[in-house]
Amino acid sequence: MFDVAFRHQQALDPSALTTIPTTIHAIEKAIEDCRHAGLDANSDPAIVLLARHLAAICAARPDDTVLRGTCADRVAALRRFPAAVARDPRRCL
Repeated sequence: MFDVAFRHQQALDPSALTTIPTTIHAIEKAIEDCRHAGLDANSDPAIVLLARHLAAICAARPDDTVLRGTCADRVAALRRFPAAVARDPRRCL
């Protein structure tokens, strides 16, 4: 089942999409709808608008330098304590 009209409406009013996971889910469903409808997902206006909405959500997060530092810290922790991470990933991250 696919609903191209719903995806376009959602792209026009993305106010319910307030988190990264919900927005990514909407983009994935829109891509799936395009595939089923035989449309090109790369040029679908709903997908482009949803992707831009995702960018707006991400813009409210820390800048790249902070995020890169946090990722590097987590990689270092994973390398230092691989067994601890396997038991309880939250303790090292």
